[in-house]
Amino acid sequence: MDPARPLLRLALIGFGNLGSAIVEGAIRRRTLHPHEVIAIEPAPAARTSAARLGIRTTEDPAQAAGAPVLLVAVKPQVWPEVATAISALPALDGEDPNRLLVSVMAGLGSERIERECGGRVRVVRAMPNTPARLGLGITAIAAGRATPRERSFVRELFHAVGEIVEVPESQFHSVTAVSGSGPAYVFRLAECMEQAAKRLGLSAAVARALVSRTLRGAGAMLAEDGADPATLRDAVTSRGGTTAAALEQFERWGMEPAVVDAIAAAESRSRALSGDASGDSNATPAAR
Repeated sequence: MDPARPLLRLALIGFGNLGSAIVEGAIRRRTLHPHEVIAIEPAPAARTSAARLGIRTTEDPAQAAGAPVLLVAVKPQVWPEVATAISALPALDGEDPNRLLVSVMAGLGSERIERECGGRVRVVRAMPNTPARLGLGITAIAAGRATPRERSFVRELFHAVGEIVEVPESQFHSVTAVSGSGPAYVFRLAECMEQAAKRLGLSAAVARALVSRTLRGAGAMLAEDGADPATLRDAVTSRGGTTAAALEQFERWGMEPAVVDAIAAAESRSRALSGDASGDSNATPAAR
């Protein structure tokens, strides 16, 4: 290898919102240096954004040949084309010719990914959520056949954009339903709270400020070690008070069964989209 050529550690395939957030976070946390990364991306505008981070960019997947780790952050429908390109890469030098492939693609299992890459990769599946863009995400990781050293690298990579949990791959549909789709549930609640505030006479700007800061603060309290949502709720609910009046309405309209059923529906849809019909959902739809 040319000693003047920087060591390539990771090839990012797909410099979209999620892939860029992960790499940007890793560079910010010094998990990766810009010269250790190459972004493979067909869109010129995305390549320009990647270049601003100081990383190399290309349209050509063959340029990933020197990278021992591939981070695949493309839409699942693009995967067959990407798999063909990965299968064409030459084997790595050294005792272990296989690469580590870290997939953040929803719905594509590791067995399928490994098979469609000709068995020449070890797969770690990761499921971040959109707050990763702010460094406030939560990522579920299924490490598969990764070596201890590779697992450590993957944990560092996703710690750069938030917290991590490690789960069996069989639970990824449940993770998708809870945290992958979860930000949308919070945004929907925020919409409803803002509408209520405006109907009570508050301006749109004041409603937005009150709701966004309330949700942010409540989320921060919930994230504290040992925090329990029921305990936190009880602490701000006085018998016969305003909070109790609101919570009684939530219970009257069936908030808990609605949320449980909604998350179960998301989990079921995740299975359907991936073609995984095996097993029953871990969540049992609530009785209406």
